[in-house]
Amino acid sequence: MKRLIYVLVAVLAALMIAPFVLAQATPESPDSDVPTEVNTALAALNARVSMELTLEDLQSYLFTQEVFNDASLGCPVEGQMYAQVVTRGYTVVLTYDNITYDFRIPDGGASAVLCSETPSDPSAVPTAVVPLSYPMEAPVLAVAPVASEEDGPRLLIVANGLPENETLLIGIGPVGSEFSNYGGTESDEMGNVMLDLPLPEGVETMGEIIVVLYTEDVLYKVQSLPISVEGLLDDMSG
Repeated sequence: MKRLIYVLVAVLAALMIAPFVLAQATPESPDSDVPTEVNTALAALNARVSMELTLEDLQSYLFTQEVFNDASLGCPVEGQMYAQVVTRGYTVVLTYDNITYDFRIPDGGASAVLCSETPSDPSAVPTAVVPLSYPMEAPVLAVAPVASEEDGPRLLIVANGLPENETLLIGIGPVGSEFSNYGGTESDEMGNVMLDLPLPEGVETMGEIIVVLYTEDVLYKVQSLPISVEGLLDDMSG
């Protein structure tokens, strides 16, 4: 069991130093392998400008996959109510005819929201480098299920990049729904967290879950993963 935990810690540590990837492309280097959400944004742009543009017709485009605090996708309309659930989606930024369009697309590309439309500097020359990788500036949260012969299935939670000595709440819930609080923890003087948590009762029926570290004011990071309690129990009995 100790060997299993050591291996998981090593894997999670490797995950935490992996860079956050922001994909960008220009007409000189079009990205032919883009997610559906980018094509959804392009279709919305075509509808707005009454054109039939392709990605190669754009001055530049970029997209980032994000996890938003609610269904507004980070672009709320005043007076409109949104489901207060963690929502996965994309920010897709398209530049055409010296105008930059910021679209928000839910995971799956079922719809598009134009968040902003901003004239850009016509003298700016796009950089023809794709993809670009940037160091992760936001806190990193990695989670793995572990099997304990003494204590049953557990979740190993490792995070870094948090504020120092910050009191944090732990939230767990099914993807696309509200999460519930399952206790708390505190980051150390380096802004790191490492703990294992008993798998909450009923989580095995949720399928894919989210694990969140948060305060009353800040949702720091979400990690989603499929949990197989049956597999953990098999490991424990093997």
